[in-house]
Amino acid sequence: MKKIVLSGLCLIILLGQPGYAQWTPQNSGVSTPLNDLYFLNADTGFCIGSNGTLLKTTNGGSNWMHIPSNSTANFQSLYFMNSQTGWICGYGSAYQTNDGGNTLIKLDSVFGDTDTSRHLIISNIIGAKDNKVILSGFFSDVPQTGNQATHCVITTDGGISWQPFNVPDTFGASGYVQFVSPTVLYSAGFFLYKSEDGGISWTQVPNIMFGFPPLNWRCFKIFDTAGNGWASLQYEINFATLNNINDTLSISDPGIRWLVSANFENNTSYFLQSNYPNGFKIFKSTDKGHTLDLISENTHNGYWRLYFLSDSLGYVCGDSGRILKYNIQQTAVSNVPLTSKINIFPNPTTNTIYLQYDNLHIRNLQLIDLSGRLITSFSAESKSLDVSGVAAGLYFLQIKAKEGEVAEKVEIR
Repeated sequence: MKKIVLSGLCLIILLGQPGYAQWTPQNSGVSTPLNDLYFLNADTGFCIGSNGTLLKTTNGGSNWMHIPSNSTANFQSLYFMNSQTGWICGYGSAYQTNDGGNTLIKLDSVFGDTDTSRHLIISNIIGAKDNKVILSGFFSDVPQTGNQATHCVITTDGGISWQPFNVPDTFGASGYVQFVSPTVLYSAGFFLYKSEDGGISWTQVPNIMFGFPPLNWRCFKIFDTAGNGWASLQYEINFATLNNINDTLSISDPGIRWLVSANFENNTSYFLQSNYPNGFKIFKSTDKGHTLDLISENTHNGYWRLYFLSDSLGYVCGDSGRILKYNIQQTAVSNVPLTSKINIFPNPTTNTIYLQYDNLHIRNLQLIDLSGRLITSFSAESKSLDVSGVAAGLYFLQIKAKEGEVAEKVEIR
């Protein structure tokens, strides 16, 4: 039995194609896999990928500039503290740029490995905030004969100087680090650790053990010094579930799995869920991961990383040089009272939505999904809308009238 839940939205008209959310393909100019994104603001962002791919936009994705990196490394993680200074890591050397990516400086020597028989094969960003960055480097000989070492270093001055950094090691894996305050840090690997002296010493948090470490440094979040937070945990390949640390690792929603990427803007968390072979979904949480709300979904596959700046602006990247931009452009309409003139019922309903109104001149009725795709149109004169053939999910019921426009968010179950 289907039922529909209606929730009134702020009365807005969204510009562009019919619908309320637009996923726009970006021209990256490359065909290599793209592995991560980082945005400083709505205009300036960076994207990295295989074979030393480094892309930059300064106009919100309208153009992506390919910056020659002179590297063939498989770039996996990046962080920029401003438009000029940033760090890029992956399978191969670690790099720093002080000129917006135009010049990449190798950082192999900052790890302090003096054994010339070893070389850096994997580097990673394991924590970053403002001008503080923690890098890990895994050194090994070729072929591997046990002559291996992992080194972690930190900069607290934006890369001017580097010092060795002590990160808890659990089963050979350095944990990802979250800066909560200047002195309070947390580290998540297979276990959760806390430092109250800026990382000089660490204490294991009792009764918490992760099945697998977080997917990357952006998939681990502690919200306060008391340790409230969550971790997106990896299980096998690209499989992740959302676990609340402060709830003894209880999964927030057992139905929301395959979370493959996350990022944070202030107190809002954004998540990318692989819904293969049916595309992907974007969720957000404003209550420290307890509940997740669906923002949008898309039917395209092969996207593995996201960076969202707000509910109405974000990007995803993935296979074959593909980047999608999510954007909602909106302006308020003057006829706000229109929403109070239309009654939509019943709730729940089995197959039909009914409209009740007087003295309105309806011109257009459409049902649109969260990606902006038109699902079906109804006769403008109809006050009985048949939804019996519509798949379960979230939609917008768009009502255009001579007196104005209104959008109602509907959930068909």
